[in-house]
Amino acid sequence: QIRTWSRLFVFIGLFGLLGVGHWVTVFTRRNRILGLLAAAALLVIGVLDQTNPAMAPNYKTLRNEVKALTTFSQGIQARVGPGCSVFQLPIVPFPENPPVHDMTDYAQLRPYLTPTSLRWSYGAIRGTTLADWQLALPNSSTTALLDDLVSAGFCAVEVDRNGFADQGTSLDASLRSLLGAPISATHDNRLVAWDLAPRRASLISRIGAKEVKANGDAVLHPVLLYSDNGTFAVEHVGKTAYQWTLPSFELDVHNFGRASVDRVRLTFALAAPDSGTRRFTIHLPGGGNTQEVDVDRGSSKQVHLVVNAAPGRNSLTVTTIGRAVTTSEAGGKIVYGKLIDLRASVTDPNVRLGVVQQRIE
Repeated sequence: QIRTWSRLFVFIGLFGLLGVGHWVTVFTRRNRILGLLAAAALLVIGVLDQTNPAMAPNYKTLRNEVKALTTFSQGIQARVGPGCSVFQLPIVPFPENPPVHDMTDYAQLRPYLTPTSLRWSYGAIRGTTLADWQLALPNSSTTALLDDLVSAGFCAVEVDRNGFADQGTSLDASLRSLLGAPISATHDNRLVAWDLAPRRASLISRIGAKEVKANGDAVLHPVLLYSDNGTFAVEHVGKTAYQWTLPSFELDVHNFGRASVDRVRLTFALAAPDSGTRRFTIHLPGGGNTQEVDVDRGSSKQVHLVVNAAPGRNSLTVTTIGRAVTTSEAGGKIVYGKLIDLRASVTDPNVRLGVVQQRIE
């Protein structure tokens, strides 16, 4: 909200320039020579304000950074060949995402500046199939992650150490044990890349090329559960995630595949933001049945649902009956309820499933 209001400076600047232009016009009508001199002075001051040395980037530093990135990218291409798809870790949504540890937003766009034909995973727009399939990748097993990346057609993986709390130490050890030595690294060892070709050969020998292709289709077309419509940013108590909710919010079981996925199980808890009474009404997808959940005295109530996910969106709408609350616990937000510990599961082991609780405020 603060940043949105700050964008008024564009309009303030416009009206300020109109005021100056009016003043110069009036002054010119009275004395043409002095008016032209004033206009010329304003032009010179404006140019100097935008082109003085203090405004100039450090071209030498930038040149060295691009040179180092080029060496790094060319080192990858020399090993895996042109046109290779490189998967970038950590997974960061685009655009607009808070810094991930010491890695600033958009840092993963830097390899795009290099003159290679490599393709990079970062940069697809959040909310689209091209981007959000990544959010269903396994994050608890490096072995499973590499198998999924190989199945999806990636031939290399790149790690930005600044995006990890331990500077990528544990992931680096796992990748070295599974893939061997890196094939390229920047001089400061911040960016490190590995070749996935040995992993692909191993996977094909284990399950066959046909099964690898089928796995790749499943990886690129997962089922994702979104909770970012009508809710606030995810917060945590210990390892339990929760979101404050508005009077109506949605849970979207989004099937990116081409076939229906039956019996997607959702579990979560609902609670009031205070000690009062709340009634949550859950409207199942397709205008089907409804389920009512009553909570009071600050307690929470567990909810279990089963959804048959047709291709595309399958939205559950949750409406709340009860007064709005502004609490310091919610950071001064006006809230109506609390969504706690959202989880999803499916019986079919071939279906990739993920829970997305991302929200940019």
